[in-house]
Amino acid sequence: MQIIPSIDLHRGQAVKLVGGVPGSEVYSNPSPLNLLEEWQSQGAERIHVVDLDSALGVPSEENKRTIGELLSSARAKIQIGGGIRSSSDASRYLDMGADAVVVSTIIFSDRRMFEQLVNSFPGRVVASIDFRGTSVSISGWTTEYPVLPEVAAAECDYLPLHSLIATDVSVEGRLTGIDIAGVRRIRKVVKHPLIVAGGVSGVDDLMALRRCGADGAILGRILYGQRSSFMKLVEGFRNKM
Repeated sequence: MQIIPSIDLHRGQAVKLVGGVPGSEVYSNPSPLNLLEEWQSQGAERIHVVDLDSALGVPSEENKRTIGELLSSARAKIQIGGGIRSSSDASRYLDMGADAVVVSTIIFSDRRMFEQLVNSFPGRVVASIDFRGTSVSISGWTTEYPVLPEVAAAECDYLPLHSLIATDVSVEGRLTGIDIAGVRRIRKVVKHPLIVAGGVSGVDDLMALRRCGADGAILGRILYGQRSSFMKLVEGFRNKM
Protein backbone atom coordinates (compact mmCIF):
# COMPACT_ATOMS: atom_id res chain seq x y z
CA MET A 1 0.00 0.00 0.00
CA GLN A 2 1.40 3.37 -1.03
CA ILE A 3 1.56 6.20 1.50
CA ILE A 4 1.21 9.60 -0.19
CA PRO A 5 1.92 12.97 1.49
CA SER A 6 -0.23 15.90 0.40
CA ILE A 7 0.44 19.58 -0.18
CA ASP A 8 -2.61 21.87 -0.25
CA LEU A 9 -1.84 25.28 -1.74
CA HIS A 10 -3.42 28.64 -0.92
CA ARG A 11 -1.83 31.77 -2.41
CA GLY A 12 1.44 29.93 -2.84
CA GLN A 13 1.67 28.59 0.70
CA ALA A 14 1.10 25.08 1.99
CA VAL A 15 -1.91 25.07 4.30
CA LYS A 16 -4.06 22.58 6.13
CA LEU A 17 -7.78 23.28 6.48
CA VAL A 18 -10.35 21.44 8.58
CA GLY A 19 -12.94 19.89 6.30
CA GLY A 20 -11.68 22.06 3.46
CA VAL A 21 -13.42 25.14 4.92
CA PRO A 22 -11.72 28.43 3.95
CA GLY A 23 -10.46 30.24 7.02
CA SER A 24 -10.13 27.05 9.09
CA GLU A 25 -6.36 26.85 8.73
CA VAL A 26 -4.64 24.83 11.43
CA TYR A 27 -1.25 24.99 9.72
CA SER A 28 0.56 27.03 7.10
CA ASN A 29 4.03 26.85 5.62
CA PRO A 30 5.43 29.53 3.32
CA SER A 31 7.74 27.05 1.58
CA PRO A 32 5.96 24.11 -0.09
CA LEU A 33 9.27 23.32 -1.79
CA ASN A 34 10.82 22.54 1.60
CA LEU A 35 7.98 20.11 2.33
CA LEU A 36 8.48 18.44 -1.03
CA GLU A 37 12.20 18.03 -0.42
CA GLU A 38 11.64 16.77 3.14
CA TRP A 39 9.26 14.04 2.03
CA GLN A 40 11.32 13.08 -1.00
CA SER A 41 14.39 12.74 1.22
CA GLN A 42 12.38 10.43 3.49
CA GLY A 43 11.44 8.16 0.60
CA ALA A 44 8.09 9.48 -0.65
CA GLU A 45 7.54 8.22 -4.19
CA ARG A 46 4.34 10.14 -4.89
CA ILE A 47 3.03 13.53 -3.74
CA HIS A 48 -0.59 14.73 -3.90
CA VAL A 49 -0.86 18.46 -4.66
CA VAL A 50 -4.12 20.42 -4.49
CA ASP A 51 -4.68 23.96 -5.79
CA LEU A 52 -7.28 25.08 -3.25
CA ASP A 53 -7.73 28.48 -4.88
CA SER A 54 -8.63 27.01 -8.26
CA ALA A 55 -10.88 24.43 -6.60
CA LEU A 56 -12.88 27.31 -5.13
CA GLY A 57 -13.00 29.16 -8.44
CA VAL A 58 -10.49 31.88 -7.54
CA PRO A 59 -7.21 30.85 -9.22
CA SER A 60 -4.12 32.62 -7.90
CA GLU A 61 -0.87 33.46 -9.66
CA GLU A 62 0.99 32.43 -6.51
CA ASN A 63 -0.34 28.88 -6.77
CA LYS A 64 0.45 28.68 -10.49
CA ARG A 65 4.02 29.74 -9.80
CA THR A 66 4.40 27.35 -6.86
CA ILE A 67 3.04 24.39 -8.83
CA GLY A 68 5.57 25.09 -11.56
CA GLU A 69 8.36 25.17 -8.99
CA LEU A 70 7.19 21.92 -7.40
CA LEU A 71 7.04 20.13 -10.73
CA SER A 72 10.45 21.35 -11.83
CA SER A 73 12.01 20.27 -8.51
CA ALA A 74 10.27 16.93 -8.04
CA ARG A 75 11.95 13.56 -8.11
CA ALA A 76 8.80 11.91 -6.82
CA LYS A 77 5.75 11.53 -9.04
CA ILE A 78 3.30 14.40 -8.64
CA GLN A 79 -0.47 14.23 -9.04
CA ILE A 80 -2.28 17.57 -9.14
CA GLY A 81 -5.91 18.42 -8.48
CA GLY A 82 -8.05 21.47 -7.87
CA GLY A 83 -10.10 23.29 -10.49
CA ILE A 84 -9.33 20.98 -13.41
CA ARG A 85 -12.43 21.30 -15.58
CA SER A 86 -11.20 20.68 -19.14
CA SER A 87 -8.72 18.80 -21.29
CA SER A 88 -6.67 21.98 -21.64
CA ASP A 89 -6.40 22.29 -17.86
CA ALA A 90 -5.24 18.68 -17.66
CA SER A 91 -2.80 18.89 -20.55
CA ARG A 92 -1.17 21.99 -19.09
CA TYR A 93 -0.19 20.14 -15.91
CA LEU A 94 0.78 16.96 -17.72
CA ASP A 95 2.95 18.92 -20.13
CA MET A 96 4.62 20.59 -17.13
CA GLY A 97 5.60 17.18 -15.77
CA ALA A 98 2.75 15.98 -13.58
CA ASP A 99 2.37 12.21 -13.55
CA ALA A 100 -1.42 12.46 -13.24
CA VAL A 101 -4.22 14.96 -12.76
CA VAL A 102 -7.01 14.63 -10.21
CA VAL A 103 -10.58 15.60 -11.12
CA SER A 104 -13.72 15.67 -9.02
CA THR A 105 -16.38 18.29 -9.76
CA ILE A 106 -16.35 17.70 -13.51
CA ILE A 107 -17.38 14.07 -12.93
CA PHE A 108 -20.81 15.37 -11.95
CA SER A 109 -21.05 18.81 -13.57
CA ASP A 110 -20.04 17.79 -17.10
CA ARG A 111 -20.01 14.04 -17.60
CA ARG A 112 -19.26 14.25 -21.31
CA MET A 113 -16.20 16.41 -20.69
CA PHE A 114 -15.04 14.08 -17.91
CA GLU A 115 -15.23 11.03 -20.16
CA GLN A 116 -13.53 12.90 -23.00
CA LEU A 117 -10.74 14.00 -20.67
CA VAL A 118 -10.12 10.47 -19.34
CA ASN A 119 -10.14 8.97 -22.82
CA SER A 120 -7.75 11.67 -24.06
CA PHE A 121 -5.26 10.85 -21.30
CA PRO A 122 -5.69 7.15 -20.50
CA GLY A 123 -3.98 6.15 -17.28
CA ARG A 124 -3.20 9.77 -16.38
CA VAL A 125 -6.47 10.86 -14.73
CA VAL A 126 -7.45 10.18 -11.12
CA ALA A 127 -11.17 10.35 -10.28
CA SER A 128 -11.70 11.75 -6.80
CA ILE A 129 -14.98 10.95 -5.07
CA ASP A 130 -15.24 13.42 -2.19
CA PHE A 131 -18.16 12.78 0.12
CA ARG A 132 -19.99 13.60 3.32
CA GLY A 133 -22.08 10.69 4.55
CA THR A 134 -24.40 9.61 1.75
CA SER A 135 -23.76 12.46 -0.70
CA VAL A 136 -20.85 13.65 -2.82
CA SER A 137 -19.21 17.05 -2.26
CA ILE A 138 -18.21 19.14 -5.29
CA SER A 139 -17.05 22.67 -6.20
CA GLY A 140 -14.35 22.83 -3.57
CA TRP A 141 -16.60 20.88 -1.18
CA THR A 142 -19.11 23.74 -1.08
CA THR A 143 -21.99 21.90 -2.78
CA GLU A 144 -23.59 18.53 -2.10
CA TYR A 145 -24.52 16.24 -4.98
CA PRO A 146 -27.19 13.60 -4.16
CA VAL A 147 -25.48 10.33 -5.04
CA LEU A 148 -23.99 7.61 -2.84
CA PRO A 149 -20.18 7.66 -2.98
CA GLU A 150 -20.00 3.96 -3.86
CA VAL A 151 -22.44 4.51 -6.74
CA ALA A 152 -20.40 7.47 -8.00
CA ALA A 153 -17.22 5.40 -7.82
CA ALA A 154 -18.75 2.45 -9.65
CA GLU A 155 -19.96 4.73 -12.44
CA CYS A 156 -16.36 5.86 -13.07
CA ASP A 157 -14.67 2.48 -12.88
CA TYR A 158 -15.21 1.45 -16.52
CA LEU A 159 -13.03 4.32 -17.78
CA PRO A 160 -9.23 4.03 -18.31
CA LEU A 161 -8.37 5.87 -15.10
CA HIS A 162 -5.08 5.96 -13.23
CA SER A 163 -6.87 5.34 -9.92
CA LEU A 164 -9.75 6.49 -7.73
CA ILE A 165 -9.53 8.57 -4.57
CA ALA A 166 -12.19 8.37 -1.87
CA THR A 167 -12.08 11.41 0.44
CA ASP A 168 -14.27 11.55 3.53
CA VAL A 169 -14.73 15.31 3.85
CA SER A 170 -16.41 14.97 7.26
CA VAL A 171 -13.13 13.84 8.85
CA GLU A 172 -10.66 15.66 6.58
CA GLY A 173 -8.09 17.51 8.69
CA ARG A 174 -9.55 16.23 11.97
CA LEU A 175 -7.38 13.16 12.71
CA THR A 176 -10.46 11.27 13.87
CA GLY A 177 -9.92 8.02 12.01
CA ILE A 178 -11.33 6.28 8.95
CA ASP A 179 -14.85 5.11 8.12
CA ILE A 180 -13.71 1.60 7.27
CA ALA A 181 -17.22 0.41 6.40
CA GLY A 182 -17.50 3.19 3.83
CA VAL A 183 -14.13 2.28 2.33
CA ARG A 184 -15.21 -1.35 2.05
CA ARG A 185 -18.38 -0.36 0.19
CA ILE A 186 -16.34 1.53 -2.38
CA ARG A 187 -13.64 -1.13 -2.61
CA LYS A 188 -16.32 -3.71 -3.38
CA VAL A 189 -17.47 -1.93 -6.55
CA VAL A 190 -14.20 -0.69 -8.10
CA LYS A 191 -11.36 -2.55 -9.78
CA HIS A 192 -8.99 0.39 -10.18
CA PRO A 193 -6.46 1.17 -7.45
CA LEU A 194 -8.30 2.81 -4.54
CA ILE A 195 -6.61 5.60 -2.58
CA VAL A 196 -8.22 6.83 0.65
CA ALA A 197 -7.95 10.34 2.08
CA GLY A 198 -9.29 12.06 5.17
CA GLY A 199 -9.00 11.23 8.85
CA VAL A 200 -5.82 9.14 8.96
CA SER A 201 -4.50 9.55 12.50
CA GLY A 202 -1.70 6.99 12.66
CA VAL A 203 -0.32 3.58 11.84
CA ASP A 204 -3.41 1.75 13.09
CA ASP A 205 -5.55 3.55 10.50
CA LEU A 206 -3.06 2.63 7.78
CA MET A 207 -3.19 -1.01 8.82
CA ALA A 208 -7.00 -0.94 8.81
CA LEU A 209 -6.98 0.48 5.28
CA ARG A 210 -4.59 -2.21 4.12
CA ARG A 211 -6.81 -4.93 5.58
CA CYS A 212 -9.88 -3.63 3.76
CA GLY A 213 -8.11 -3.58 0.41
CA ALA A 214 -7.05 0.04 -0.06
CA ASP A 215 -4.09 0.51 -2.39
CA GLY A 216 -2.94 3.76 -0.87
CA ALA A 217 -3.55 6.51 1.67
CA ILE A 218 -3.13 10.26 1.33
CA LEU A 219 -1.76 11.90 4.47
CA GLY A 220 -2.29 15.52 5.36
CA ARG A 221 -2.64 16.98 8.81
CA ILE A 222 -0.80 14.17 10.59
CA LEU A 223 2.38 15.22 8.78
CA TYR A 224 2.05 18.88 9.72
CA GLY A 225 3.00 20.68 12.92
CA GLN A 226 5.47 18.04 14.17
CA ARG A 227 2.75 15.47 14.85
CA SER A 228 4.66 12.78 13.00
CA SER A 229 7.14 12.40 10.16
CA PHE A 230 6.53 10.63 6.90
CA MET A 231 9.46 8.30 7.58
CA LYS A 232 8.20 7.42 11.06
CA LEU A 233 4.74 6.52 9.76
CA VAL A 234 6.12 4.43 6.90
CA GLU A 235 8.49 2.56 9.21
CA GLY A 236 5.73 1.95 11.75
CA PHE A 237 3.44 0.67 9.02
CA ARG A 238 6.06 -1.67 7.58
CA ASN A 239 6.95 -3.01 11.02
CA LYS A 240 3.32 -4.04 11.57
CA MET A 241 2.87 -5.71 8.20
